[in-house]
Amino acid sequence: MMRRTIILLCTILICFSSASAQQADSIGDALLRLEKQYYVSHSAEEKTQLSVQKMYTYIQYHLENEEECLVECKRINLAYLNAEDKQRYLWNAAVLYFLHNDFASSVDAIRAYQLMTKDTSSACQLLNVLAVNSSPYDSLAEKDLSPELKELYNCLATERIDLAKQNTKYNWCSYIIPGSGMMLKGYITKGSTALVLNAGSGLLVYSLFKHALYFNSFGYALLTISKFYVGNNVYTRRLIPKKKYELQKIKLSICHAQLNEFLIQHPIEFK
Repeated sequence: MMRRTIILLCTILICFSSASAQQADSIGDALLRLEKQYYVSHSAEEKTQLSVQKMYTYIQYHLENEEECLVECKRINLAYLNAEDKQRYLWNAAVLYFLHNDFASSVDAIRAYQLMTKDTSSACQLLNVLAVNSSPYDSLAEKDLSPELKELYNCLATERIDLAKQNTKYNWCSYIIPGSGMMLKGYITKGSTALVLNAGSGLLVYSLFKHALYFNSFGYALLTISKFYVGNNVYTRRLIPKKKYELQKIKLSICHAQLNEFLIQHPIEFK
């Protein structure tokens, strides 16, 4: 009994020694204090300033990937910021939106920042290139880029177009003859398997229907359509032709090497 008590006490001491209470000046306490001030405030200007403080608190503690940081960013009303604070906010908002995959908003913020500051630095151009390349709604005038960034933008744009291309001809073939799209893309074994499975299922459905087993025929048809036919078409769309895939790997490695070099030379950081 004594031995068990000692072991239990040692375990409790170890747990307590590894536990730590939240400090009064911790990130959680600071954010909670600012949030309380925000909700008791009746001034739109004060609310904006408090949201700015909260946003920069998240960034200061490297919590910019938190969803709450983006929420604070969206709360901020530019009308209540002076010119210097507005410029800083627009840059940080562009970086923050990009990190959260809101590329259209990132493009809007970086362009507003460029309009205000006339910033032509490589880091600013690079952020613009990355945001525009990832946004499905925007394009970029190459005349505003340096020759090196123009080359990178074209490389990334070509990569995006190639990856988004659906190889329509091959995909339509898979709708007409299941498995044919895979075979045309160079996946002979997968295409042959899909063709055999779909053909066998079709013959079974026909056989059941011919023997007046209509309910069984209908039920199995639904099963095979969802499992084999639709699955075959979805999988075919995802496949990239083998020859094209090898070319894409080379192109991707070139683009990413250029991008990594730019990011090392001109890092994109919060201000």
